[in-house]
Amino acid sequence: MKKTDFTASLGKRIAELRVARKMSQDNLAEICEMTTHAISLIETGNRFPRIDTLEKISNAFGVEVYDLFDFTECDINLEDMQNSIAKMSEVIKNDKVKTIALYNFLKNLINM
Repeated sequence: MKKTDFTASLGKRIAELRVARKMSQDNLAEICEMTTHAISLIETGNRFPRIDTLEKISNAFGVEVYDLFDFTECDINLEDMQNSIAKMSEVIKNDKVKTIALYNFLKNLINM
């Protein structure tokens, strides 16, 4: 996946939340049942996490998933965001549980 401002901003936000909680990448990886390398790829904006990964990360921080996307100070390209949402939708299109989770997440986000 091409590195985008949106993906980089999300990674930066996750790293900020992790550091604020005095967690290492190893700690976060263990809690989320992931590798440290995967956490590093997400935090550097080289991988966009799946919805279930976002849920694990938000649970590890004790926040809601939408809090991971609280990076309004970053310059985010609208087209990059729309492309990322479209890619997420495409990845989960045959998974009813994940589709429902994404739908509910977006519905709750819009109703904030």
